[in-house]
Amino acid sequence: MAERAKGDNVSTPQELAPPNVSRFEASLLRILRYFLHRYPAQQAALLIYQAIPRPSCLRRTAVELVQDTLAKGVPMWLARGGWRRERHLRHGQRVEGRLWERTSPSELGLTFSRQALELLMWLTAENPNDKKTAVVESPTGDTDAWG
Repeated sequence: MAERAKGDNVSTPQELAPPNVSRFEASLLRILRYFLHRYPAQQAALLIYQAIPRPSCLRRTAVELVQDTLAKGVPMWLARGGWRRERHLRHGQRVEGRLWERTSPSELGLTFSRQALELLMWLTAENPNDKKTAVVESPTGDTDAWG
């Protein structure tokens, strides 16, 4: 079985997971690749609409693969539409141009919170079609019921 090393191109057609990730982690990585348009929707739906027991935590290798995939895949996904010349408001002023022309380099950086990983874990562990109500705690400590 071939391994996908850290730093590999996220658009490679290989779908083999490294042998040192669990079934849950491999499913999570495939679901993430689906959201980045790098995994077939039909196969991702099978993963999303099943329930898998959620582990208490992810292995370091899986977290690093998620970070690597997000760091490479999201800019690639955003770049597909970044060539468009559009008008936006920036600091109360109208600016026109491509994303990199109308945004300062310091504002172009992306960060991903633990909530991004939490969403991926939820999508992997739960079946969104289940009738049970999930209670999600916001960063401010409020709770919202999602059903």
